[in-house]
Amino acid sequence: VRRACAAGFAAYLTERLLAAGERRARSEPQPGIELRRSRRADAYPIFQLYNRWTPEPVRRLEAATFREWTAARERLSPGATRQLLAERGGRMAGSLRAAADGELGRFDVMADAAQPELLDGLIDAALGRLAGQPALFTLVPEFAPALRERLEERGFEAQGEFVVLARRTVRPVAAPEFAPAATA
Repeated sequence: VRRACAAGFAAYLTERLLAAGERRARSEPQPGIELRRSRRADAYPIFQLYNRWTPEPVRRLEAATFREWTAARERLSPGATRQLLAERGGRMAGSLRAAADGELGRFDVMADAAQPELLDGLIDAALGRLAGQPALFTLVPEFAPALRERLEERGFEAQGEFVVLARRTVRPVAAPEFAPAATA
């Protein structure tokens, strides 16, 4: 990381890789959490959820606009990824993306910061959806300690840490100073 920073990159996010083998626990189903499959029309509400889940300094570098977020969305496994959504009070409150690839299962979740209890339902939905996979993996951002704790309670263990780097590819230009117009 030091060499990358010396070359002009800046670390803006640390993520921990958590993994669980076949011995993983699930909590009791959460009442009132209904998940549905995502539709094309859900893209912008999911982006709004991303904005509530992700701290501003990370969003600024990762995906400041809807267009950037759409372009940057990682595909877990093309064609095999399923996204389930939870809505509350007429707005997007939680998201689960899950994919099975051979013997591996991968997933990520995000929930409205005002409704952290949704994390349990989303994690349990991921565990249920990927129950046939002997090994499960997920990346947990450092800004989501509640997610990490809930995963560890279910038998997930840290396997490594990743630092996400960014580098400006454009140079800021100073805005010209305007002088007041002369009146005759």
